[in-house]
Amino acid sequence: YSVLWDFGDGSSSSDPYPNHIYDSTGSYTVTVTITNECGNSSSLDTTIIVDDLALPYASAYVTPFPECPNTNLNIVATPGGGYTYLWDFGDGGTGTGQNTNHTYTSTGVYDIILSVTNLCGQVSYDTAQITIEDTLPVNGWMFLSTREVCPADSVLFIAPANMTSYLWDLGDGNFDSTRSFRYSYSDTGSFIIQLTLTNGCSSIAVYYDTIQVTNEHLTTAQFTTDQNTYCLGDVTLFSSVNSDTNNIFSWDFGDGSTGSGPEESHNFTDTGSYLVTLYLTNGCGVTDSVSRTIIVDTISSPVAALAISPFLYSCPDQPIDFINLSSDTGNVLWSFGDGNTSTLANLSHTYSAPGNYFVILQVTNSCGLTSSASQLLTISASEQLEAPIVSCTENVDSITFSWDSIAGATGYEISLDSGMNWIELPNLQLYYKVLGVSGISYSAMVRGLGPEYCKFGAISESVTCIFVGIGLDDITKGSDLVVYPNPGTGFFYIRTNAASSMIQVSVYDMLGRTILMAWDTGMIDLSAATVGSYVIMIQLEDHKIHRHIVIYR
Repeated sequence: YSVLWDFGDGSSSSDPYPNHIYDSTGSYTVTVTITNECGNSSSLDTTIIVDDLALPYASAYVTPFPECPNTNLNIVATPGGGYTYLWDFGDGGTGTGQNTNHTYTSTGVYDIILSVTNLCGQVSYDTAQITIEDTLPVNGWMFLSTREVCPADSVLFIAPANMTSYLWDLGDGNFDSTRSFRYSYSDTGSFIIQLTLTNGCSSIAVYYDTIQVTNEHLTTAQFTTDQNTYCLGDVTLFSSVNSDTNNIFSWDFGDGSTGSGPEESHNFTDTGSYLVTLYLTNGCGVTDSVSRTIIVDTISSPVAALAISPFLYSCPDQPIDFINLSSDTGNVLWSFGDGNTSTLANLSHTYSAPGNYFVILQVTNSCGLTSSASQLLTISASEQLEAPIVSCTENVDSITFSWDSIAGATGYEISLDSGMNWIELPNLQLYYKVLGVSGISYSAMVRGLGPEYCKFGAISESVTCIFVGIGLDDITKGSDLVVYPNPGTGFFYIRTNAASSMIQVSVYDMLGRTILMAWDTGMIDLSAATVGSYVIMIQLEDHKIHRHIVIYR
């Protein structure tokens, strides 16, 4: 379809996301008309007032959490065209710019004042508050990728970010002072791990865990395929879920052929039903196996799938990657919606003009059967926003993704599923918090939004954090609480040996939504909740305790 903007001052544009500057004050009716491929049109209008007395929009943001002295804080304002910014940080310091940084050397509560001046000379104000404390405790934990391994197997150790020092005692006479690293034990035994953390307030906390190194450890064999039914002549890809370099892989494809890698491609030469088996032998010499039946015939269609990177909105002359995720990549046809096509499996393509383009991928297998997948892609005519730089902090009961502000951004979006779905964040929010399940990793990508640029800015690199949480493997903070039965079908009993009284019980789902809130109770009823994982928080008089619970039926 096509887009036509009428700005009400004699100017127009066919850009889906245009910018426009009015030369004179007044009231202007802006109309946008959309015309589809059938020639049918629909219009929508609104009124814009251009006035010398128009006030700028002022909004200041700083982290709402207390910080230690000498922490470099990022302080940002809502961006605007032609705005100038003046900051009063409340400690005698000042700054300029929409995105600024400041360090407080003393404790206290500081009121930050932002003044914003627009091109009309009009001024607006906003305030924010930051608390600086030098007695903040360490909010820490430790993560081990596994608690039972074979000798020489690699174990991943992770501690929270933003600490001033790390000291790992690995229990075998060796130490490490980095936040994250891999380590292999050469001897069998039970090793007590000790992690000492120091934060910016010089507070210290010590955490413990145990890892078992044994020659009897079993690694579970699992593998994946694109389909269970293939056409004769199609190449089938088999991938082991566990690809540790210490493992030995042995494939039996059920037709007399074998393989020995973590990933194997195989071409069955006759129709039939084949029992494919993967034998996985770990570093202890212990073997596990798994089998799956693969059907090869002459009537099965391929499964078409595609991905567009980095995202579904871009600018002219920006390279865009088109990735074929289909089960058969041997015979493909890309149609990019601009008159260009390609038969390459994976490639980059650029668009010279703004517009909305319907991208179609068609794949044909060895039986001559086809399947297709499609995706709408929007090309805007304006400059592109920079990509945010994202970091993440693994907390005891959550993961927080955060990033610095991007010049020109009027908002931000975050994706937790590799760009398939995006969540728009409110009020120029520069962080996003999720709850998780013990040992599960979460990856996030962030992009800016801005009316003066491409609709969506460049996407950040994917950042992954592993949620430590309170899992069924008893990664706990305190041992004065028992929730049982766990897993359970909906009714859970709470017993605490703590000296302080239980005040409130809250239950959250994995998106942080409150499912239940109760007071002074020894039993909670979650029979109406869906099957899945939840986090329960017990508020005692002097502290909180978290547990991970699972509902099954």
